[in-house]
Amino acid sequence: MGMSILELYMANSIDNTASKIREKLNTVRNKRKSSAKRCIWEMMQNAKDVYNPKYGGVSIEFDIVDEHTFIFRHNGLHFTLENVTSLIQQKSSKSSTNEDENVTGMFGTGFISTHLIAEVIDVKGILIDGNDKYRHFNLKLDRSGSSKEELIPKIKDAMTEFAKLDDDPNGILFPFVTDFENHTENDY
Repeated sequence: MGMSILELYMANSIDNTASKIREKLNTVRNKRKSSAKRCIWEMMQNAKDVYNPKYGGVSIEFDIVDEHTFIFRHNGLHFTLENVTSLIQQKSSKSSTNEDENVTGMFGTGFISTHLIAEVIDVKGILIDGNDKYRHFNLKLDRSGSSKEELIPKIKDAMTEFAKLDDDPNGILFPFVTDFENHTENDY
């Protein structure tokens, strides 16, 4: 028996995601010099877009640990489920009408430029789950490879790992964050 409609839909969705990521990666790779300069600004812009109104803005930190490790941190708001799945799918989670004057970007093309620094990026942060609980997460975005076929299993792996949140009511894989509402401006 063949695949179900839902299975076909999911396969097509991942295929489309891989095609889109490959196209965007090719665009930034073909404009490597200008894109490489842009990636730091893109990360700063993404942080600014989730500024914390409690502090009236957002603070950021850059840390070069060694020749293979670069850390970018900010003290903006938490991630949403949509934000994280949008990172996996390289889709903008911002409004296409960009009605919020505090939000700068809107097309989801900026973050892909960070893959010029590293093809594999670990995104760590705090998200709010579907039950309004704050949790830690760690997401590996692997964009190595040049073909859609090379990207598909990496996208599936990232989404499969993230989807384990749905089956983690006790906070084993995605630990709960206690007292997140009271974090300070110095908490990144």
